[in-house]
Amino acid sequence: MTPSIFYHPRMLSYSFGPSHPFKPERLARAMDLLTSVMDIEVVDPGPGDPDDPLRVHEAAYVEAVRSGNPGGRYGFGPGDNPPFPGMFDATLAYGAGTLAAARAVRNGARLSCTLGGGLHHARRSEASGFCIFNDPACAISVLKERFERVAYVDIDLHHGDGVQWLWYDDPNVLTCSIHQDGRTLYPGTGFVAETGACYSSVNVPLEPGTTGDTWLWAFEHSILPALDRFKPGAIVLEMGADPHFSDPLGHLMVSAQEWWHAIAMLREL
Repeated sequence: MTPSIFYHPRMLSYSFGPSHPFKPERLARAMDLLTSVMDIEVVDPGPGDPDDPLRVHEAAYVEAVRSGNPGGRYGFGPGDNPPFPGMFDATLAYGAGTLAAARAVRNGARLSCTLGGGLHHARRSEASGFCIFNDPACAISVLKERFERVAYVDIDLHHGDGVQWLWYDDPNVLTCSIHQDGRTLYPGTGFVAETGACYSSVNVPLEPGTTGDTWLWAFEHSILPALDRFKPGAIVLEMGADPHFSDPLGHLMVSAQEWWHAIAMLREL
């Protein structure tokens, strides 16, 4: 079964500028590649619901983003998270596919996918690591409207810290992240001792230079057993591709095939 993919070019408006390393144009390139090799249904998720960020973010923070002028507060400023014109609408649009996918699963779909979103570093009242609104955390909120237990799995190079902290005290949300060790890479978190409520947080930090076979072994022998014990009704998967050996910001040595195999194992669930 090939799922529908939620995507619209308005997602490309989420941009911190041409010199910033976070470049949404990769979404357009991915769509061009996908449509050239297979038939897919592309669904417009819409511009995003302005109330969705309030599922996990403080109202004052959401309003500061909406104003377009947060100043030097809430994690904005030169560097990782410079404010840009229209960032409220752009952030809503970028994460709209995630929320649309979550609502599709809540309403009965077995599998749903988006290319945008995955802004897993945003915190309750702080932009962090190129992330303004935490759409994966919002997706968990949507799924909890139907499912008693929801799991989050993050295979990005970086620890999924924002999602972890936003749901850290909820024993009915399991957050799992396999990533480069926080002692050597942003955001400096994701250690084994971060266990959450009732051991509902699982972290697999790996040393720089870890090869893909070891990465996959660690995934299969830590995250999959945790999911088996937790028995979630739904899973949110953040498929960051930057563990790849050629990524310029990271130091893991994972191949595309090994990365895909982890996704395939999750899909079997």
